[in-house]
Amino acid sequence: MSFWKKQSDTKRPKKHPGWPELDDKEVEYLIYEANEFIVFLDGDLDVDWLLRKDEFNDPNHNDVLSRVANLECIPNEQQPQNVRLNFKRMVGEGVAFSLRKDYGHAKKILDDAESYIKSRNVERARFWQLVTSLIMGFLSLFLGLVIWFNRSMLYPVFGETIVFFSLSACSGAVGACLSSMLRIGKAQISSEVGRSLHVLEAFSRIFCGALSGLILSLLIQLEIILPITEKSHLSMVTLGFFAGASERWAPTLIAKFEKTLTQSRTEEKT
Repeated sequence: MSFWKKQSDTKRPKKHPGWPELDDKEVEYLIYEANEFIVFLDGDLDVDWLLRKDEFNDPNHNDVLSRVANLECIPNEQQPQNVRLNFKRMVGEGVAFSLRKDYGHAKKILDDAESYIKSRNVERARFWQLVTSLIMGFLSLFLGLVIWFNRSMLYPVFGETIVFFSLSACSGAVGACLSSMLRIGKAQISSEVGRSLHVLEAFSRIFCGALSGLILSLLIQLEIILPITEKSHLSMVTLGFFAGASERWAPTLIAKFEKTLTQSRTEEKT
């Protein structure tokens, strides 16, 4: 009998020959079966096993079981069924190795299982953030184009300056979307914290980009930065994009604005 005896077609058997203890258990996947023990995944994809005799007390085996318990605590419910199945199979195979006292291979495959699920969790987190950033970026781009092509109708209602402030905010949001996509590969993230937090983080980056674009356009309008003899609304929108691409500019710009106000008050007093 091959050591790696996997029977993916034996899901949820009502009866299992030789193992009456499994009659009341829901078996999702049979990992390994031998005369002395059987290792399988139950209906919740948790690793389980049964022994013919009492489990032996070996420090190396206990270390493996502790590692198995630790790995099964890594969040993976957000992953597709096939990814979860592959991960739990590797963990279960580690148990099977350990029950055969092959602790070297048991530890190796458990290391591989940990690396596998952590890599998949990073990929899932990146997917959530990229999708959120792209949706927000496209919505901002669409809104900006609507404002631009209807600007002649909006000028009498809101004024030219307000219209270009809005365009700068949309431009900043698009810039933040581009920045997020370029930096996502370098970010140390994981889906273990949950989808909602990643969506919120991606949304906050786009919002900060829009806010940075709006702040920069305001400072240009007040001639605090980029002093020019003739105000250019195009420069507001263009620089708003770059401000959004680096939302970290916002604190620097605010600090410069506060410094300018302080200098102006000092000059007035003197």
